[in-house]
This record gives sequence, structure tokens and C-alpha cells, in this order.
Amino acid sequence: MTEIKMKKRKHVAPSEIIFQIILCLFVGFFAFCCVYPFYYCLVQSFNEGYDARVGGIYWFPRVFTLKNYETVFASPYIVQTATTTVIRTVIGTVTSLAFTSMFAYGLSKNIAFRKVYSTLGLITMYFSGGLIPYYFLIKDLGMIDTFAVYIIPGLLSFYNALLLMANFRAVPSAMEEAALIDGANPFRIFVQIILPLSTPILATIALFNGVGHWNDWYTTAIYTRSQHLNTLPVLLRDIMNQASNQAELQAKLMMERATVTVEATRYATMMIAVVPITILYPFLQRYFVKGMMVGAIKA
Repeated sequence: MTEIKMKKRKHVAPSEIIFQIILCLFVGFFAFCCVYPFYYCLVQSFNEGYDARVGGIYWFPRVFTLKNYETVFASPYIVQTATTTVIRTVIGTVTSLAFTSMFAYGLSKNIAFRKVYSTLGLITMYFSGGLIPYYFLIKDLGMIDTFAVYIIPGLLSFYNALLLMANFRAVPSAMEEAALIDGANPFRIFVQIILPLSTPILATIALFNGVGHWNDWYTTAIYTRSQHLNTLPVLLRDIMNQASNQAELQAKLMMERATVTVEATRYATMMIAVVPITILYPFLQRYFVKGMMVGAIKA
């Protein structure tokens, strides 16, 4: 006869079950509080402006319309500012990641004056010269009202360099020694061995830089004057700060007929600014947690 082995069910105390239920409810409620404001803005952006003023719209648009988005895209500035923002985000993220990773790889080795460079970098994390000295520095470097002001000042982040240094030091030195014996130079080792092994932390830092460039309006407001250098957050700020005057909105956005309110335009503009960068999170989330853990544990 074949013996039938019965698997014993693990006994779970009622108090633990109650605790798990309460915990799930709390986490679900907290997640709802985080997501619902975004969803509410999305619903309002697809609802007709004058109907939305009546109130009572919480879950679905009552009078669905795309006129809010048509109004925003009718602006002569929206495409230009969005293009500038995308170009800035892509170039700024790639160049900053490349420069910071090379800097961190050099400091992770026993190079001359490594402690001096590390000390200087740590000082910049806690102290700054202030806005006025920094403004004059940017001016003396000739970057006022130029696209370079978006790229060059953000090439190096010492905090990100610390995360990368911790990751690079975790790579076994035997791999680099074997590559040197095979005739690879240090740059080839860095590109073909070190960087592929550092994908989680690189994706994490790329996410940091990308979100920072996309959401930054301060640099544009302080260091640029030309219209072609304006970014999407600046346009969003201008629309949010404009007076609630329908005639002014018509003149600004060249509306053909008054079917859109200022509030509806604000919701649509918010969605245009937020959604593109939000789409990146699901693709980089799995790298985000792993990359932060590497930097936190091995730093």
C-alpha cells in the first residue's frame, strides 16, 4: 500500500489574522489617499469645465470632453516647452549618469588624492555658497540664458557618486584583473564589465536625474530669459498663477469659443506634465529598490 502523507496545515493564531486584516486595510486606505488626488485631477481634466463647476464629480466624468486638452495644445508654447523639456531630460540624464559614474569609478580605486576629492565632495553635500554667488558663477561661465545651464551644473551629484562607489567596490577585483591580463584597458573594463554589472544602481540614479530634470522649473525661472528655453513646468506654473478671467484665457490660449474654464485647463495641464514621467516608474521600479539597497548596505 502506498502511504498517503497528509500535510498539516500551519496553525495561525486569530490575533495574527486580525492584525493582517487591519494592516491590509490600513495600507489600502493609505494607497487610496495617495492615488485618489491624481485620479480626481484626471477625471476633472476630461470633464466639461462649466459642468465641473457645479460639483459632485468624484469618480467618472459627467460630461466627457477632450476640449480641455485641445485648448492646452492650441497654445503656441505647449509643443515648444514640451520638446525643450524632453530634450533637456534625455541629455541631462545621460550626461549626468555618464559623468558621475566615471567620477565614482575613479574614486573607488586607490588614486592619488582620493581622500581630498572625497572630502571636497562631502563638503558640497552639506554647504553651498548661496544663490547670489552661484548666480554670478553661472554668469561668469557664460551659461546665463543658454541650454548649457540645464546640463553642465548637474553633471555631478556626489550623493549619487557615493551610491555608485559602493556598488563598484562590491565588484570582485579578480574580474578586472582577468580582463587586464586579457589586454583590456581600464576604459573598456569600465564600459563592458563594470557598467553591465551595475544596472540596478544605474537605473535608480537615472530615475532620480530624469524626474529632477523633468520637474525642475527653478533653473528656468532664474537663469533663462528666452522663450525657446522655457520648460513645461514653467508653463504649468504660469497657467496655475494666471488670473481666473475667461477673457484672458481666451486671449492667451486662442480659444474659438468659451467652453473651457481656467480650472479645467489647469487640470489638463497638470496631467500633461505628470503622466509622461509617471509612465517610467513601472519599468524602473524593480531596479529602484534593489539599487537603493545596494547603496545602503555596502556604502
